[in-house]
Amino acid sequence: MKIIISLATHVGLVRSGNEDAIGLLGWALQGHRPNPLTLSMPLGRTHLGLVVCDGLGGHSGGATASRLAAEFLSAHDGGPADGPEERRGLIWRVREAGRRLDRAAEASPDLQGMGTTAVGIEFSPEGTAAAYNVGDSRAYRVTEGMLGRLTTDDRRSEQGSILTQALGGGSDPDPHVFEIVPQLGDRYVLCTDGLTDLVPEEAIAGIVAALSTSEDRFNTEQAAGKLIHLALDAGGNDNVTVAVAEVVAG
Repeated sequence: MKIIISLATHVGLVRSGNEDAIGLLGWALQGHRPNPLTLSMPLGRTHLGLVVCDGLGGHSGGATASRLAAEFLSAHDGGPADGPEERRGLIWRVREAGRRLDRAAEASPDLQGMGTTAVGIEFSPEGTAAAYNVGDSRAYRVTEGMLGRLTTDDRRSEQGSILTQALGGGSDPDPHVFEIVPQLGDRYVLCTDGLTDLVPEEAIAGIVAALSTSEDRFNTEQAAGKLIHLALDAGGNDNVTVAVAEVVAG
């Protein structure tokens, strides 16, 4: 099997800068990248990390925090497999990402108070994977045509968009981890709240759970672009970042 991944990030219609970042295999995509970048990679041969981060603490600090976390979390050369040791290792790495942000903030007054959300999926050579998050960026999985959320929002809805935990800020977060076994035909969406605060899950499902036919095959690049435009059509009051992936034969 292989996985096709399309990545896009848009500054939105209100903000002047983009504090989001996408990490893939230790490399970060950041800035205004509205045209999706699409890559194809094998599954089951090596570890593969994909993460989306939404920075906090002002443009300079937020952008730095999301980039540093995206690079570190997606670069890990040992991914999750079955068993408690691997799960503990994943939790340690998420917390270590926060500690690295704290050390960077201590070294630069311009970065004081920076932090980021993080949502990611790690695929292992053993054929297993784990979705994880800290904050309110989300991961979804489409399997057998049904959209399911893999992550848990860390925010108090009764107080608006108040995050209950994030990476950085001297905290010791407790990441949510959801272990999965990827199947042929699975689709995944990782996104920031710039999408989910404005676009209902039913609308997201309408795009990423679309049936493929011999004449009209599902396209991750088109899906990522459509999700970005849904957020913009709904006001685009925040940065919006998406990663859309599909497991295919190959």
